[in-house]
Amino acid sequence: MKVSCYFILIGAASLLVSCASYAARTEAKSGGDFLFRLHQKGQLPGDAKDEHGKITCYLSPTDLEQTIYPRFRTYQVVKNGDLSTNNYTIKRLTKHSPWQLQRAWRTDSQGRVTEEWVVE
Repeated sequence: MKVSCYFILIGAASLLVSCASYAARTEAKSGGDFLFRLHQKGQLPGDAKDEHGKITCYLSPTDLEQTIYPRFRTYQVVKNGDLSTNNYTIKRLTKHSPWQLQRAWRTDSQGRVTEEWVVE
């Protein structure tokens, strides 16, 4: 079973997060904030800063209990009016290190990879 964390854009930079544990919620929000900052700067592959949508992060029970690093999280972004999904995997080397974009790709409505972006 997977736990869903939903990030819904409420205002300019505020996100509403619903998830199982406080630690997982805090870290998932931190990762979502990182992606949102990239979006605002126009630095998120496959995304323009004037686009809107929904960010989702799925965490397994193992993810919720994980205390080892490096840590990886994958977020799905569905833009308003779009049938495809942009996927972003981010990594964090230690508890106090910043998130880094690891991988970015787009899938169609059947989940097939249709585009992969170079991440620097």
